[in-house]
Amino acid sequence: MNSITVIEVSGKEWFDKYYGNSYCSFRIVVHYSDKSTISIRVPFQYGGSSSFLQYANEELKKSGIISSNAYSLYGYCAANGIVLVSHLQDKCLKRDVVAYGKGD
Repeated sequence: MNSITVIEVSGKEWFDKYYGNSYCSFRIVVHYSDKSTISIRVPFQYGGSSSFLQYANEELKKSGIISSNAYSLYGYCAANGIVLVSHLQDKCLKRDVVAYGKGD
């Protein structure tokens, strides 16, 4: 059976000082036991700090990769023996955050 072993979520955040809002884009890489991976890029959108993990949870559910009743990504990973690796780089330039969420 091909099961998920690791979920990596890495993001970049930009803070709009004028309006006082945070924005982010991020990438999700899902590693399976057979060494295959699936990558998902999520484009520039409102939100930052830990909200990018909530967005990642929604993207993984929408893609059918994790259960649609998963309340949080932390909880889902803990309950299913999946390693969750997450990192958010803050204080980025807006253009870098926009580019990070786009395809190559």
